Amino acid sequence: MPSARRATPERVLAILIVLVSVSALAYRVWTAAPGVSDRADEMRAAYASLAARLPDTTRVGFVTTSPGQPPTSEAWFLAQNALAPRLLGTNLDEVAVVISMPSAPASLDADPRLAAFELMTTGDKGIRVYRRRTP
Repeated sequence: MPSARRATPERVLAILIVLVSVSALAYRVWTAAPGVSDRADEMRAAYASLAARLPDTTRVGFVTTSPGQPPTSEAWFLAQNALAPRLLGTNLDEVAVVISMPSAPASLDADPRLAAFELMTTGDKGIRVYRRRTP
């Protein structure tokens, strides 16, 4: 007859710790709010939806909604990732097309940085796309 394992206090404690840990992990996964990845996926998709309207092999300008404000690393990375192989740049003297950050207000059209550009379209998530005016 096989010997029965005895329920030592150490064994009971180890099983209890595993059960509590698994329960806590399951609770955190179940009740977690939508994470950054959901928002990131939406932003990446919004930038990717503009790809067909942009030149394939050129640098694309990138503007923030406020002059002097550097682009957030998240917005910059997601736009660059979605629009590859195009390269983003903040020097608007070198580009024919400019995109904005999401939720850009219509007042951005009057921004002095965009004086040489005209609004071409507004994409998903309020991303504005400008093209250089022809002389």
